[in-house]
Amino acid sequence: MISKRIILLIVIGVLTVISVSISWHFAATKYPTHSDVFWYGVIAGFLATLLLGCLSLIGFLVYKLRKK
Repeated sequence: MISKRIILLIVIGVLTVISVSISWHFAATKYPTHSDVFWYGVIAGFLATLLLGCLSLIGFLVYKLRKK
């Protein structure tokens, strides 16, 4: 049976991959300045919120992992 520690490590790994992917998207995308700027702002805001959520979860799970 898989231990709780291994599950936490897997979840931390998945969240880290998601965070790195979002950061890479921000670094690689050149946002244009035309009429779709609003939607690019919405996408960027959503991804930034998702990134902060992932980083918060990573911090919380690492805290739980070290506490045991």
